[in-house]
Parts: sequence; C-alpha cells; structure tokens
Amino acid sequence: MSEQPSAGTTDSAKATDSDSSKVQSIRHFPVTMFAGVLGLCGIGLAWREAAVVLDLPSAIGEAIFGFTAGYALAIYLLYGIKCLRFLHDVKKDYWHAVRGNYFAAAGMGLMLLAAAALPYSTPVAEVLWLSGAVATVVTTVFILRIWIDKPKPLEQMTPARLVPVLGGTVAPIAGAGLGYEDLSWMFMGTGLLFWIILLTLFFYRMLAAGPVSDALRPVMFL
Repeated sequence: MSEQPSAGTTDSAKATDSDSSKVQSIRHFPVTMFAGVLGLCGIGLAWREAAVVLDLPSAIGEAIFGFTAGYALAIYLLYGIKCLRFLHDVKKDYWHAVRGNYFAAAGMGLMLLAAAALPYSTPVAEVLWLSGAVATVVTTVFILRIWIDKPKPLEQMTPARLVPVLGGTVAPIAGAGLGYEDLSWMFMGTGLLFWIILLTLFFYRMLAAGPVSDALRPVMFL
C-alpha cells in the first residue's frame, strides 16, 4: 500500500509553488532593465559611426539596432503591464534610493531609439524623440523633487544618481538632426550643469563614506 503524503509535506509543496509563482510574477520586473536600451543603442550608434570612419560592415550595427528595437519593445510593454497591474510596486520602485533613478532611462532610451530610426524614417524618429524628451523632463523633475524634499544619507549618493540628469546629454544625438537645436542645447546645458554638481558630490561621498558596492561600480562609467 502506497504511503499518503503528510499534511506537512503537502503544505510545504504548496508554499514552494506559491513562492515560485511569486518569483515569476511580473510585479518583480525591474525598472533597471531600461538601462539595457541605453547600452544597446550606444553600441549600435558607435558601430554605425565606426562603419563610416573605419570602413567596417554597416550591417552589424543595423542588426544591433534591430535587436535593440525588439528588446526595447518587450521592456516597455512588460513594465507598462506592471504599471497597470501592480501600481503599488511601481511606486515602491519610484521611491527607492537606487531603482527610482532608472525611470529616467525610459525617456533617454526613446531618444536614442530616435537616433537609430532617423536614417530610415524622420517622422518615426521625431515621434520617438519628442516622446522621450517629454518623458525625460517629467521623470527628472519628479526625481529632483524627491532629492530636494527629503534629506538623504551620504551613503545614498551613488553613481545611479547621475542617470536622471544625463538624459539631457543624449538629447542632441537625434535632436539636432531633427531640427530641435535650441531644445538640444537646453537639454545639454542642463545635463552638464547637474553632472558637474553630482559628480563632485559623488567623489566627496567616496572620500567621506567609502567606495560604492560592487553592484553599482559599472554605473561609475557614466
């Protein structure tokens, strides 16, 4: 006669299944995934210029842009679903000392995608750039509001703080070619001003409070 599973075993299995479903839930989808769009677009744009200067095969750079477009579409769609279904978790991301800074990467990604699309379709590039510009301004203002309203411990001055203010420095990449030269200068000037201020604070933080964690060190290349 086969043995019947005990109540404890059954409860344990249910708990495991529950934990597994929680891990797989879209509510845990990280806002930091938007940074991947920036990196991939940067590689594609660098290869596009290298194809001209160094006579490299241009198809590789355009293939990178094709992959980036699919990646970006998936990221924006998945996080959009998270916003609709788990708004409370999105708010937790927004108020987080590190993750909250990456909301600005969503707008920056759109502006870089505009640069990728510019040789193929000016109207599409213009829509992407304008959408990214508006999103960058809105998210940056809200993030700066958090910084100003609530004093932060020195240890929270991490390289991730540079992400929101650097949105302006990527705007001219496509903005100038689309004819938005004045707006591009405004974005660039604002981004550089805040970059100098925050970089100074960040180096002071390293001297006074020690180095940042290993997980955040790659962000120092900003």
